[in-house]
Amino acid sequence: MDLKSISNQKKSLEGMMVLGGAVTGISFVSFIANPIFMIGFIAGGIIMAVAGSRFKKLSIAFKEVHVKKMIEDEIDGISYEPKKGFEKEVVYESKILKKKIDIIVRISYLGSSKIKSFYLLMLNYKM
Repeated sequence: MDLKSISNQKKSLEGMMVLGGAVTGISFVSFIANPIFMIGFIAGGIIMAVAGSRFKKLSIAFKEVHVKKMIEDEIDGISYEPKKGFEKEVVYESKILKKKIDIIVRISYLGSSKIKSFYLLMLNYKM
């Protein structure tokens, strides 16, 4: 499976999703006028479900063929499973992510011509 065929399949599946969404949306609005449009609503949902399922399979196939090969060629001693991703220990040992994330959040709002600010400092999230 080459990149061009994957790209073409992706575009056609995206088109199916848009078509299914349009059918669902139009049928939902039309359902108010006539309940028979429930058929279109259901059909649009089925189209979107089928397209989503095929898109997921295409995504996994792309990861199995191209992403896995690229990662394993570039980084020695690493294994990548397309359905699971990387093992947690491998990611932490790479030092790309920390186990503890420090976040600074600033929330500002206007109130009676004064700017009031609240700071939430150093929230520690443990993973």
